[in-house]
Amino acid sequence: MERPFGAADVSGPAKSGIARLDPEFTRKRLQAWFAARTPRAKDLTVGPVTFPTEGGRSAESSFIDVKFVLDGQLVEEQFVVRREFGAGEIFLGADLSLPWNMMQALAGRPGVPVPECVAVENDPEVLTTPFLVMRRRPGRIAPLSPNYNLQGWVAELTPDQRGILWRNGIEQIARIHGLDWRDGFGFLHESAQGAPGLDQYLSWLERWYRWAIGERRFEIGEAALDYLLRNRPDNPRVDVLWGDATPHNLLFNDDLSVSAVLDWEAARLGPGETDLAWWIFFNELLSEGIEVERLAGLPSRAETIALYEAASGRSAQDMDYYSLLSEFRMTTVGIRAGDRRAGGQGKVPVDEFYQNPSARMVARRLGMTLPPTGPAYEASCALLGKIGK
Repeated sequence: MERPFGAADVSGPAKSGIARLDPEFTRKRLQAWFAARTPRAKDLTVGPVTFPTEGGRSAESSFIDVKFVLDGQLVEEQFVVRREFGAGEIFLGADLSLPWNMMQALAGRPGVPVPECVAVENDPEVLTTPFLVMRRRPGRIAPLSPNYNLQGWVAELTPDQRGILWRNGIEQIARIHGLDWRDGFGFLHESAQGAPGLDQYLSWLERWYRWAIGERRFEIGEAALDYLLRNRPDNPRVDVLWGDATPHNLLFNDDLSVSAVLDWEAARLGPGETDLAWWIFFNELLSEGIEVERLAGLPSRAETIALYEAASGRSAQDMDYYSLLSEFRMTTVGIRAGDRRAGGQGKVPVDEFYQNPSARMVARRLGMTLPPTGPAYEASCALLGKIGK
């Protein structure tokens, strides 16, 4: 059957920072938007807009059902609308053209399933910020809030099943790193920011941190950045990076195989260990980092590294370095997220940044005095899916 939806212009910077829209307003706007792009469709309707709550917070995802008659036949399709929702305020240089380009480059390649992209709309008049439309894939993510160590379908699995889920996720990361970045991923190369790979990644991370912290001075952040810049590993690989490698950015089928890889807003070039360390770090953050017991059956750090080495056919190098890089990156996310909640850049006192689980992980790794806990710490833990104290 004819695919009636074509791609919109994907050029232009993304805007962000607008709160969630009213669902009925969103539905009416999307109905008009779809209708304008499918002039041959008759009786086109968009159903109620629903918002999943289990994933991350770099953008707002909503689900819609679209029905119309085309050439006398009823067509029913399901879509995901990913609307910028503070992504540009969290990630430096965020632009929906990046996940669009990544999913277009991956489309049809074996081993890395991604949603089918329909369009990027950069006109803010439609939904107040740019948005990306994708066809909905089957499957479910490992919930982030409340996090999967506490409740939800992952917690209801047997330990052996959790191990299968984990292995499938790690194997998916390894397949991404098996791609040749020169084969269709050249748009990730930022030639003005140094050599492709770790140099560019660190340049992006430093600029991101400096932009986030502004005129404030954060001792833990400065110490981590200084260490990372002075202790770069020798001869790191140049891989295609997913950028946000976590279980809540994968769709899993009922048999625990991977249905789709989601959230490409932070895709970059760099050593594959960056993704592996982020996966390990984020899952340490969601357990020990916020004082939550880790689910039985989820492999340990050493076991996860061994799974990756078996799947990728290569040895994971300098993992302590890349673990610090992950902790520092999440600390930078925390700076931007705190300012966003407070109403603007530079709004949050530096003391609150110390009361953050990722900042405490950085301090512990660098042998620095651990920051105190307090209300800001508890609030950070709650945002990471912790229930109560």
